Amino acid sequence: MRPPEFILIDLALGAALALVTMRASRKMPPAKERRFYAVLLGGAAAIYLVFALRGGAGAWIGVEAAGVAAFGLVAYLGATRSAVWLAAGWLAHVGWDVALHGAASTFVPAFYPMFCVSYDVLVAAHLIRRRKAWPVRAGRSDADAPRAAAPANPVATASAAPASSGEAPDEPPAHDPRQRGEEGAEPEAEVEH
Repeated sequence: MRPPEFILIDLALGAALALVTMRASRKMPPAKERRFYAVLLGGAAAIYLVFALRGGAGAWIGVEAAGVAAFGLVAYLGATRSAVWLAAGWLAHVGWDVALHGAASTFVPAFYPMFCVSYDVLVAAHLIRRRKAWPVRAGRSDADAPRAAAPANPVATASAAPASSGEAPDEPPAHDPRQRGEEGAEPEAEVEH
């Protein structure tokens, strides 16, 4: 069993790396950021396969390869369907870290499961928070995927509608150059009532 102070250090280092990752990823365009986290999820599963191969844990290689396939599928769904898949994948990876590779694992470095737990939880929370900003198929985001699209320009639509009483509208139409103060537009003469 790893001493508690080392576990706290492992958790703190995982959290620090998660914060650095999140900060760096925010500089990416939204679609690229989403793919970035999908690739990282597949990589997080693949690391355990590398540990099994390097540690001579032959019985674990199949289990770890199945984990790479499962997390790879979830990463693909997260990249192409919904960011919720990505967040779920990162939270499921916490279970993978603890249940399969906790203190009893002989081929995984002792620090890694707890380091990974804090990293995975913070990344999952970040993904839930960011999901509305990421495009999904056809240019929609997770937040507006079920809703119908709004008119492209409601002001232009409203100004193009005829007045119900047959009179001219009180305000100039949105495309009127006088309204925007464009050069070459003649000022409207004031009329006293």
